[in-house]
Amino acid sequence: MDIFVRKESLEQILAKLVALHGFSKNAVTKSHFIRDTTKTKGCRMPKCEKTVAVLLKKHAGQLKEDMSLKLIEMTQRGARFRISLDEWALTKTRWFLNINLHGEESFFNLGMVPVHGSLPADKVEELVRKKFKVKESDIAASISGGASVMVRYGKTSSSKHQLCNAHGLNGQF
Repeated sequence: MDIFVRKESLEQILAKLVALHGFSKNAVTKSHFIRDTTKTKGCRMPKCEKTVAVLLKKHAGQLKEDMSLKLIEMTQRGARFRISLDEWALTKTRWFLNINLHGEESFFNLGMVPVHGSLPADKVEELVRKKFKVKESDIAASISGGASVMVRYGKTSSSKHQLCNAHGLNGQF
């Protein structure tokens, strides 16, 4: 019966505690309950926040690598993707571009790409291709907010582009 039970790694457990359940790295390292529970699963919880951070980065790197391999496999089979883009400003000087990739059978959140400096339309396309390493021909369509840079991106992109009407509604009220 043990062959049907998949054992989670310490990295997977830490990722769930931090990302899904909202525990801080400090809370994870200080909680006796978490330490005892992970011990019963055969894992030894680190006592140092830096070690937790290293394990989380290692896990994130593995997930990114797995996603890249899956995307390469899908493009080799001839899959085309749709992307949804949204720019987001934390402050006037800190910008991010959120990129989601939609395939026939799966969805990938590629995350928030930091934008350094200005964000002209050609840089949007470069960030998109750089983030998930596909050719322009692999992108069938895109959807984005109505910011002027996204409008320009849609006009210069070789794929179909749709502006999201919901973004336009936000400024109307």
